[in-house]
Amino acid sequence: MADVNVTVIGLGRLGASFGMAVRALNGKPEHKHTFTVTGFDSSSTRLRAAKKNGAIDNEAPNPEDGVAEANLVFVAVPYAHTEDVLSIIGPALRPGAVVMDTSPLKSPSLAWAQKHFPHDAGGQLTAYLVGAAPIVNPLYMGESADESA
Repeated sequence: MADVNVTVIGLGRLGASFGMAVRALNGKPEHKHTFTVTGFDSSSTRLRAAKKNGAIDNEAPNPEDGVAEANLVFVAVPYAHTEDVLSIIGPALRPGAVVMDTSPLKSPSLAWAQKHFPHDAGGQLTAYLVGAAPIVNPLYMGESADESA
C-alpha cells in the first residue's frame, strides 16, 4: 500500500472533478493506495470552492510548493497558460513525478516539458509529461472558458 500525493493545478470544473474522483478512491477495499490531493488555483474563489466541495485535502500557496512532494500532477489550466505553469513547476518536480497535461495541443507541451523539467547528468528527463484528453459533457459546451477551466 502506497501513499500517493496528487496535486491539481487549475480547480475549475475539470481539475476539481479530477480531484474528487481521486479522493473518492480512498477507503475503497479494491484500491490499495491512499491518495492525498493538494490543489492550487490563481482564483481564491475556485480554491475555496474546491476545498468546500471535497475536491482537495490541502491548499498550496503556490504551484511550486504544490508539486514539491507530488507523485502525480494534474494540470487543467487554459492553453494560453500551459507553458507558464510548466516553467514554474518544472524545477520543483521530484524525480519520477508524472505530470498529466490537459491542453489540447500535445507537441508544444512536450517541447515545454523538455525545456523546463529537470534532467539528470545524462540529459534525460527525471519527471515526465503525459498528455490527457478530457471528454467534456456537451451540456456544458456553451459555458465561458473562465467557468469551465
